[in-house]
Amino acid sequence: MDWGQRIDQVTAGYRDAALVIFVVKTGIFEGLAAGPRTPREVAADRGLDTRATDVVMAALCAAGMLEQDGERFALPEGARPYLLRDGSETRASIIGHNKALIRRWARLDEVLKTGKPALQEDRTDEEMRDFILGMENVSRRSSEEVAGMVDLSGCRRLLDLGGGPGTAALTFARANPALECVVFDLPGPVGIADEQIACAGLADRVSTVAGDFHADSFGDGFDVVYIANILHMLGPEECVALLKKAGAA
Repeated sequence: MDWGQRIDQVTAGYRDAALVIFVVKTGIFEGLAAGPRTPREVAADRGLDTRATDVVMAALCAAGMLEQDGERFALPEGARPYLLRDGSETRASIIGHNKALIRRWARLDEVLKTGKPALQEDRTDEEMRDFILGMENVSRRSSEEVAGMVDLSGCRRLLDLGGGPGTAALTFARANPALECVVFDLPGPVGIADEQIACAGLADRVSTVAGDFHADSFGDGFDVVYIANILHMLGPEECVALLKKAGAA
């Protein structure tokens, strides 16, 4: 291995990541949704500086995120479902969430000295929305895989604990027409879940409950409790307590 080359690749790797993470919020990708355009056209459409847009779109092309033909740039066909906010496999929200995470990664040296996590206490409403809808981006496919592997045909009621945008609950409800699902999460995520449920047209079988799973009751009468992307955030004692409460529910 050429260690000099490898170290250069790793330490400069943030540049391509930053290009995509910060560009998603500017709407440059949406500016190319209808077809190839020049940077000047995209800048005018999205209210951006023309020269900066020109330079960044060239960099995105070098990173393989855009294609160039003369003065016009285009989104690669295979990337469209992932980079466009309304794409069928969109990653726009989870990419936006990474914008907030970058600030925490930049404090890694502090974490190593103190042993304390780099918590984000000042999360904005936009950042919270990116985080919750980002969970939809990353759990969409895994929820479908679980729905195809786990037999819920004998279940009447399912609790999606810490269910965020309700992706799993909606997926399970679609796959099991007799199943009713409840999404339990904090008020902010539950508000977003309500939007997703309404869009899916499943409000008759998928509902929400706002609460803190550490402090509040889950209710009871459930046949199954689904817990995904939760336990890894907790310590051993918290995990045991949560599983006991789930069992009681």
